[in-house]
Amino acid sequence: MDIDNILKLSLKELGINFSKAQVSLVEEYLNLVYKHNKKFNLVGTKDKEGILIRHILDSISILKYKKYLFYNTNNVEKILDVGTGAGLPGVLLSIFLSIISYNCSIKLNHYSFLTSIRLHIGIYYKDVPLTKVVFYFL
Repeated sequence: MDIDNILKLSLKELGINFSKAQVSLVEEYLNLVYKHNKKFNLVGTKDKEGILIRHILDSISILKYKKYLFYNTNNVEKILDVGTGAGLPGVLLSIFLSIISYNCSIKLNHYSFLTSIRLHIGIYYKDVPLTKVVFYFL
């Protein structure tokens, strides 16, 4: 089965509504992850189908729980994706929820990749350059 069919069938199976434009953006993103993975070591999986199933669809699958993750998805405007790596899941949430994702990574190679995909696929998200996030618990 080809990538396009795997993606569309999986989205239907997960109960996630999608448009042709969203599928096209995900496929373009997949191609960029695959192309740059050898250089930047973005994900452990090396083949396109594996990246799609293990990383992209895994990240997208959280959307079936969006009513539990986001109290009201109509009012969600921004998310912070800490330790984003290849932009997972932040970039994909930007594609499917039309929100601004702030993608935060301390690795320069990941930051460079995220900057390049923003230019290539034209979705709106922001990179938080080389930031270390520390959580304090009281």
